Amino acid sequence: MIEFRNVSFSIPTSDGGWRAVLDDISFTLARGAITCLIGTSGSGKTTLLRLMAGLGKPDEGEILIDGQDIVPMTERQLNEVRREMGFVFQYSALFDSMSVGENVGFGLERQKKSPAEIAPIVSGLLHDVGLAGIEDKRPSQLSGGMKKRVAMARALATSPQIILYDEPDSGLDPVMTRVIDDLIVGLRETKQTTNVVVTHNIESVRRIADYVLMVHDSRIVAQGTYAEIQASDSPVVQQFLAGEAHGPILL
Repeated sequence: MIEFRNVSFSIPTSDGGWRAVLDDISFTLARGAITCLIGTSGSGKTTLLRLMAGLGKPDEGEILIDGQDIVPMTERQLNEVRREMGFVFQYSALFDSMSVGENVGFGLERQKKSPAEIAPIVSGLLHDVGLAGIEDKRPSQLSGGMKKRVAMARALATSPQIILYDEPDSGLDPVMTRVIDDLIVGLRETKQTTNVVVTHNIESVRRIADYVLMVHDSRIVAQGTYAEIQASDSPVVQQFLAGEAHGPILL
């Protein structure tokens, strides 16, 4: 379970002041669910994801991962929490100097597992994401969609309980976006992971989300199931949904 309690986070501005990125944010995400974070660019979605991973500390509030407040933790303590997390970055963030197999097995190698232990895990995960047998290829030989799936396999290698996705469909065509969506749902079912997905793609939200949080102007302006978000009478929510469906608009 992931819980934010009255979390605020600000960044410095060029004039010497401060801008609130998150202002008194509170929510609880259920274990085993797929939660989508939506909102316009710069609304604070990725900041929420980074704070969940302990890659920054809020100015105020508590962030609980399975009941533990990670805000006061040391880096060593945070690393222990992060062992239960997997990350899929917006641009895959694969190591170009490594093979696909080495990329997927990177976290396992850092856990001091032997090559004999790592090889079958990597093979199985690549099979799970529909890329069996490409261990020896380099990231430069892969399409964008293949890179995303390798990144998903890498995120799963250490058997995390929580997977954080930062715009996993960024730069993909609708067909490959659907493939990634289906993988997120399928891996949740087979691995029983808790998933948090930052996305701008409303069709993806409709397909995969058990729960949706919409961030706007540093606050949570709507939360619930996709149907509940869709039925919201908030002009901000409706404008965002219409904008995603019919082209960008200003809020």
